[in-house]
Amino acid sequence: MKTRELQRLLNRFTRHELKHITPLRVDGQRGPATCKRVQMIKYYLGFQKKRRTGKQACTIDKEFLSRVRHPDNPKSFNSREAYKRSVKRRRWQRAHAKPPKAKVASRYGIGTFDGKPVANAAIPYLQWARQHGWHGRLVSGWRSRAYSQHLCYAMCGRPQCPGRCAGMATNHVYSQPDRFAIDVSDYGTFGRLMQRYPGRKIRNSLGSRDPVHFSPSGT
Repeated sequence: MKTRELQRLLNRFTRHELKHITPLRVDGQRGPATCKRVQMIKYYLGFQKKRRTGKQACTIDKEFLSRVRHPDNPKSFNSREAYKRSVKRRRWQRAHAKPPKAKVASRYGIGTFDGKPVANAAIPYLQWARQHGWHGRLVSGWRSRAYSQHLCYAMCGRPQCPGRCAGMATNHVYSQPDRFAIDVSDYGTFGRLMQRYPGRKIRNSLGSRDPVHFSPSGT
């Protein structure tokens, strides 16, 4: 399958089956963002951990394509148990991937950018970058501890994935000026612009392990 076709298929799945997931850029590049999205969607399609690690994490096979095209058809799954896992995981995501209530957002300094909750302290960086040539989007800003842990299960099948997913310990669950985190698309441009930002810098210290991630500490 051509990469652009795959990216459109993944975007269709997240648009119809999940909530508050930023669509992939349809650019024909099967890079870290596309591979990470494949890995995440495998979780929501009921695949077990052994199908989501190592080189297999980004593998596209007939079974994956069958499930992603027809996620609500039990006949697309190789077992009834896999279908039930898929339904249960998608329902949990839709129920918990909600922005915080207005009172909570106001109390803890959480705003929105690109329609997603994010620490108010992060918004000036995003606005400045967009004004200076960044054409990406905010992929993830602030999120609850429960949802952050859920994302690690989607990525590696554990509450934490050392070097890849911090779970409840992630900086995404904070919203202080010196402690917050954002994930962005077009992260190369964003990173170059952050080196020029006229104020306290945010950066990425994780490199290829998580190139989309930026925070005051870099982790």
